[in-house]
Amino acid sequence: MGAPRAWGVRGEAVVGSAWEAVVGIEIVQAWATNEGDVPRCWRLPRFLRGIVSSIMLLVFTTFPEAGQARETAALLLQEGLAACVTLLPAAESHYIWEGRLEVASEVPVIIKTTGEAYDQLEVRLRALHPYRVPEMVAVPVSRGSAPYLEWVRQACRR
Repeated sequence: MGAPRAWGVRGEAVVGSAWEAVVGIEIVQAWATNEGDVPRCWRLPRFLRGIVSSIMLLVFTTFPEAGQARETAALLLQEGLAACVTLLPAAESHYIWEGRLEVASEVPVIIKTTGEAYDQLEVRLRALHPYRVPEMVAVPVSRGSAPYLEWVRQACRR
């Protein structure tokens, strides 16, 4: 049988096929040692690391209360891990947690950051977040206003 298959090229690991569209690379088949027959990750060539680190990301998360979301937003902004944090009106979330159907009122939050700041943002958000398993989904921005994207980059380099 051999090792299970994964997809990628040598370089830095990046999750999700959206990165392919953002940087225009060809994804090629490679072998890895992960369990199962599901692609483990996408990888970028080393020469693209600088491009990826400067790409703007929209990071989606939720909080149980607006006050917690506001406090976390202020800290992320003060620490230069986010350029902007948008708190949306409360929403009703339906999900399965520990085998039970749950319904909760949550505050959706959109964090604007960069690929370069994301790792530190994720660590900090995990430390501040009241949930044991907080939602953290990062989506790359493929196009946008050049002045705005530059402002996000500068705000996250402080």
